[in-house]
Amino acid sequence: MNSFELQSKVFDFLRFPLIIGVVFIHNYGLEGWSELCEVVNPQTQMPLFYISNVLFSQVLGNIAVPLFFFMSGYLFFYNTDFNKEVYKRKLKSRCKTLLMPYLFWNAAPVLLFLTIAKLPFLSPFFNRTFDFNLAFLVDAFIGNSEGFPLAYQFWFIRDLMVVVVFTPLIYWFLQRTKSIGLAMIGLCWLLDFSLLIFTSSTSAWFFFMAGAYLSINKKNVLTVFSLFGNWVYALYALVAVADLCTKGMIFNPYLHNVGILLGIMACFRLSAYLIGERNVKVSPFLAASSFFIFAVHEQWLLTTIRRVINLTFNPSGDMVMTFLYFGYVILTVLIALALYYVLQKTMPRFTAFITGGRA
Repeated sequence: MNSFELQSKVFDFLRFPLIIGVVFIHNYGLEGWSELCEVVNPQTQMPLFYISNVLFSQVLGNIAVPLFFFMSGYLFFYNTDFNKEVYKRKLKSRCKTLLMPYLFWNAAPVLLFLTIAKLPFLSPFFNRTFDFNLAFLVDAFIGNSEGFPLAYQFWFIRDLMVVVVFTPLIYWFLQRTKSIGLAMIGLCWLLDFSLLIFTSSTSAWFFFMAGAYLSINKKNVLTVFSLFGNWVYALYALVAVADLCTKGMIFNPYLHNVGILLGIMACFRLSAYLIGERNVKVSPFLAASSFFIFAVHEQWLLTTIRRVINLTFNPSGDMVMTFLYFGYVILTVLIALALYYVLQKTMPRFTAFITGGRA
């Protein structure tokens, strides 16, 4: 297996664990997670629960989205001489893989709520109304005042689509400025300076452009990210612990961003080791299921599971809450995988449509 074949396998391998990281991000449980968290201080009274929350949801999990942007940028320009025809073909492809699922998953909650509201035996428990006007459509499909569409995890897909539209500009910029231009954008991201170019995050631009830069220049990611060798694991562990211990301090966002860079390097190196040295196989099913898990995990599964269990059992205690924190993620992922398997077997065309052809 040559280095580029290994790189391709690493990309496929990472999709599933990164999606689990996204689920952890949305499982953050210090505010609004249960009634218990409203009346106690988790940091002092439930230290294990607090550490688990911050470490997995706010430190380790936050590698996932930047890394997805990075891989998207790399794959967009991979093994192609970018020109007008390529751009048109790529846009057409992204309409299928990004735009159509984006529209479906933002329209689906509205259709579900309207259906429930019309059912006599369910309507008493549902008091949400929708005023279908231009403002509603803008909020639902583009973003509300906080920058989120109705299916709010799809801000990532929206930002990715925006960046894709501007790929000719990105290509021109990187060709003219080389690594200096990329470093300038990276500095804006590192210092938390918002570019606000039709997206809600500077990370969308920087990490997509970083992947694009390596791809345009035909660089192998695994080679580039071998800068620190195995020391990257120790470096990332130290920064991750420091990030965990300094949450709320003025310099923490910058330390956190350094941790993301080291974490991305560590992810690629560890994945390459597992696949290349330990012969760990990439599961096509898990890789393909990642988009479906991303789409259904929040409004459809995680929030519902958490709310039902918390309201039914009113859990308390450090160990119990910590167990539930991880249990909710595991249960959400397992249910999503089961749903995806059933849909893939019974309605493969529909499943391919709602997942952008990834079934």
